[in-house]
Amino acid sequence: MTDRARPYLQVTGVQSENKGNKGRRLEAAAERTYPVAPIQVLTVQKPRNVANHSYRDFSLVPADMNLPGLPDDVEEMPFPQLLHRMLSNPAHALNMAWMPHGRAFRIMLPGYLGQQGIYQSYFRCKNYQVFLSFLNSHGFKHITSGKDRNCFYHEKLLRGLPHLVQYLALDPPKNARRVLPDPANEPDFYPITEKYPLPPANII
Repeated sequence: MTDRARPYLQVTGVQSENKGNKGRRLEAAAERTYPVAPIQVLTVQKPRNVANHSYRDFSLVPADMNLPGLPDDVEEMPFPQLLHRMLSNPAHALNMAWMPHGRAFRIMLPGYLGQQGIYQSYFRCKNYQVFLSFLNSHGFKHITSGKDRNCFYHEKLLRGLPHLVQYLALDPPKNARRVLPDPANEPDFYPITEKYPLPPANII
């Protein structure tokens, strides 16, 4: 497929020239909430009923010292922090693990996690279906094709960068709605990570 025919824009800055003034204002307002602006890697323009795989790289965004710190007590940790913590624990690597690029994760044995009571005891949810609803309400997206098929990702959940959960945890959960998949515009994280590398996992 040629660049002209592709239904999205590949950009390297934080703004796209094809956005209207309203879009630029909204984007600028969002960027002001970070000490360092994330880099817009992929911009997708789709109807609301289609998955939007626009993607920003947060690998160079530091923690914001003006925001509340993340809790140390597991009982007080928000869902995104618990998720990052589990992915950073080698004891769970056979069941749930980062992909090699560190920008998405895969659940290999969802049934086994349920049998072991992980969803209820660790994530405070009843079962795998409720766990998926937690992912959806926090803005995680599902990849349906390619090497990362059946993986989930969020631009603010990156391997080795647990401080980014600070920003993700501030995003209020939303009522998840069903959207159509858009495999043609799903991000390819392997070249993205080559350009914007991530640190190794922070082992806990």
